Amino acid sequence: RQVVLDWKIGAPDGESSDSLQLLSYALAAVEELGCAPESIDLYKVHLGDGDDKVRAYTVRDHQIRSARARIIQDTERMCSMDQYGRDGVSGAFTPCGQPRVCRMCPFQALCPKGVEVHVGD
Repeated sequence: RQVVLDWKIGAPDGESSDSLQLLSYALAAVEELGCAPESIDLYKVHLGDGDDKVRAYTVRDHQIRSARARIIQDTERMCSMDQYGRDGVSGAFTPCGQPRVCRMCPFQALCPKGVEVHVGD
């Protein structure tokens, strides 16, 4: 069996086991270690306060296939938008409106949704 731990700072946030981040770790284990999805023990470990510090997730083959497809689709989408980013065409990009993602975005100052999303977060 392979054990994958996803260390988190803070209390549990209710993120589901279908998280692309969690599934990408399982996908890496399947592809790099050659193990079956069912042989992966996947855990999210929270280092902050809270009652539920360790959560176990079951990994299924269909989830691995979905994660692989999503990563391929997202990569293709990013490649198709690359030149717009290089040319600074901000109008080609739709704001995502997800505070956790927006906080990491280098284009916050240019984003029309940036001001709304970041106030009070």
